[in-house]
Amino acid sequence: MSSLQKIKKGRIAFVLFIFVAMITALIGRFVWLQIIEGGKLSSAALAQQTRDTLISPRRGNIYDRNRKELAVSIPYYTISVCPENIHKLKEDADEIASMLSQILQTDKNEISKKLANKKSKYQLIKRKVDKDTSEKIKTWIKEKKIEGVYLEEEPKRYYPAGSLASHVIGFTDFENSGVLGIERTMDKYLKGKPGKILSEVDAGGQGVMPGESKVIDVRDGSNIVLTIDEVIQDIADRALSEAITQFKVVNGGTAIVMDPRTGEILAMVSKPDFDLNKPTGVPQGADPTKWKGTGENEGKFLWNYIWKNKTLADTYEPGSTFKTITSAIGIEEGLVTPDTTVNDFTYRLTPNSPKIDCHLPNRHGVESFRLSMYRSCNPVYAKLSQDVGLDRFYGYMKAFGFYDKTGIELPEELGGIFQEKPTKLDMAVASFGQRFTITPLQLITAYSAIANGGKLLEPHIVKEITDQDGNIIERNEPEVVRNVISRQTSETLKDILLGVVSDPNGTGGKSYVKGYGVAGKTGTAETTKNTNRLGLPDLAKNLNIPWAVPIDYKDEERYVASFAGLAPIDNPVITILVTLDYPNMKEHTGGYVAAPVAGKIIEETLEHLGVERKYTERDKKLIPREYTVPDVRNMDIENAAAELKKSKLDFIKEDLGDVKNTKVISQYPKPGTIVRENSFITLYMYKTDKPVMVKVPDLSKKTVLEAINTLNDIGLNIKVNGEGFAVSQSVLPGKEVQKGYEVGVNFETGSNLDD
Repeated sequence: MSSLQKIKKGRIAFVLFIFVAMITALIGRFVWLQIIEGGKLSSAALAQQTRDTLISPRRGNIYDRNRKELAVSIPYYTISVCPENIHKLKEDADEIASMLSQILQTDKNEISKKLANKKSKYQLIKRKVDKDTSEKIKTWIKEKKIEGVYLEEEPKRYYPAGSLASHVIGFTDFENSGVLGIERTMDKYLKGKPGKILSEVDAGGQGVMPGESKVIDVRDGSNIVLTIDEVIQDIADRALSEAITQFKVVNGGTAIVMDPRTGEILAMVSKPDFDLNKPTGVPQGADPTKWKGTGENEGKFLWNYIWKNKTLADTYEPGSTFKTITSAIGIEEGLVTPDTTVNDFTYRLTPNSPKIDCHLPNRHGVESFRLSMYRSCNPVYAKLSQDVGLDRFYGYMKAFGFYDKTGIELPEELGGIFQEKPTKLDMAVASFGQRFTITPLQLITAYSAIANGGKLLEPHIVKEITDQDGNIIERNEPEVVRNVISRQTSETLKDILLGVVSDPNGTGGKSYVKGYGVAGKTGTAETTKNTNRLGLPDLAKNLNIPWAVPIDYKDEERYVASFAGLAPIDNPVITILVTLDYPNMKEHTGGYVAAPVAGKIIEETLEHLGVERKYTERDKKLIPREYTVPDVRNMDIENAAAELKKSKLDFIKEDLGDVKNTKVISQYPKPGTIVRENSFITLYMYKTDKPVMVKVPDLSKKTVLEAINTLNDIGLNIKVNGEGFAVSQSVLPGKEVQKGYEVGVNFETGSNLDD
């Protein structure tokens, strides 16, 4: 082969090599782009060729058990423009600025400045535009075929009831995510899933195929139906608020109403509370000129005090309300019966250990176990705990759920706090509710077990989850955690608790409600007063918040007054717990300040639920019949007396001076007045502008009968409230009133209100 042929053949081989190499490179690049990077590049291409428009989901509503709205989303809109598109499409920017300014009632010059930024793809015009205004903009865009003006729905959360159930419902942040309460724990159900509109665009970002957009459907959030009854929640809220004001309660309080048959929470109140529509607003009583709500200290104050749900995120010493649990243990274990003989003598575990006394040391002496509960005698329960023993006692504590969180559908729940290795002395003091702490929710759950025959139920505050059409997605059914006591023990204990309220020896008389068979136990736990423990930072004092600093009582003492109970006794449909943390006054006991709050809530709640009253003989005696005063003027005295007798009324005849008139000229009370049976009506047999007046006597410490006789003797009527001895009267002693006037007198078994 000649050298020329060799060169030619080499060139051909080189070209062929280059060609094969190029083909191989192209194939390799193809494989890389299509197979290895294909998915990624396809997504990038799609993103470049399409414009995504997010569709915000509608956050689900929160309802009470009767479908009353507690949290809703109101549609608001964000108005924006794309100046680049407006100028490329040669839209009339001045006209757009004028119309937006007119509809939105904003400054046209500011809008014009934003539209003048020709390279900008996005300029915000206005946020939180209401639905009516947004509809006007939509109509204008449609009629004028405007391009480059956009509306994006931006729902705003609204709470129709304001502060009612604020700790239960919670609120959302600026991104519409739950921050507190049900809004937080059920956020994954409430928030839904955003949708998208995928539109093809050209290199300039303009739509190229109108009407061909692909829509990925939005999935709106689910609705949450609570077990809360808005009416009962309001009843409990009002009663607790009034008590906090009346008894100068420093550190707020709680009220829980629960259905012991299902574990459903009907009301859950924690004070202080806040307006859900303004969660960072000025706390009640604070100086508004000093509150900003945005500082670090203010944030801590809100989280640690105002926003804290004290019913489950705060623990307390339950005091004598816990004697019910100790009694349940003793009765279940066969160690005591209601008639077992006990005594309240001073008790020491050892000669050198601290004394355990009754609030009235050694006063009651030998008594039945039933009476020891009525009188709330600490030594009885300390001794009983020693008979039970450490292992059994704390085993029951665990069985009643005091060591564990209840698992309710709310955030920040705590469990009970106990000594790691409790001693016999710890147990002795724990028997009457001290030296350990639990949450109010744990205690009412335990009381519900006593009310329902011994079943510890898991408490629920979420009843159902539904879709936007109201179809039920999930439903909570009653769930028994365990049986803690027998039905027989439950019935025995309920009968004892009934006496705590209805027997004159009991401490719970102020919770008594005629016809509803209230049973329960009072408690007064003494705790060292400490500002830091109260969660009241210096900020509270600087803001002049009135409940931040004690007012007038002994600075070194702090009490938590409480009442736990159930009703009606024959078939309990509610259990209730009221706590008042630090009533800052001399009368600070559970029997005095917490029991009447519970009684008011019980009565109004059972009336709302339509529970029929069943009156006992005692109830009937305490219910005075009322009559309308008849008109006996111009009658002679005999006929007037006969007419009054028909209405079960008596009379006092007044005919001063030389009076010859034999007919009644005037009377008091006037005709048509509603008075009680056996009231006195003063009949005047002469014309006078100055009726007979008498001075109201001092009725302090008189019995009901003594007070009735004292007033009747001088021609005055009486309205009896309560039993025992007179503690107050509606008219001050020494004040003059007209004969026949009705004086209201409150009676109490005063010595039994100490717990």
